[in-house]
Amino acid sequence: MSYSQKQQKELNIDDLKNHIHNTSGIQKLKLLDSLCRITRDRIELKYDSIVKITIEYAIVNIQARSIRRLE
Repeated sequence: MSYSQKQQKELNIDDLKNHIHNTSGIQKLKLLDSLCRITRDRIELKYDSIVKITIEYAIVNIQARSIRRLE
């Protein structure tokens, strides 16, 4: 991977993180999943932390839907 490709990928990751920060619900979960796929093979991008956040967000999202159904 060339330097410019690496820069572009990191730029895309930053853009994606910003978009995730400004999104909620299922759309946010989809974006988090995309971020997991992009960072999967690059330990230096803290893949483990991203996966943990994605799983936690998914669980909270499922719980919220379940509570709404009970009401």
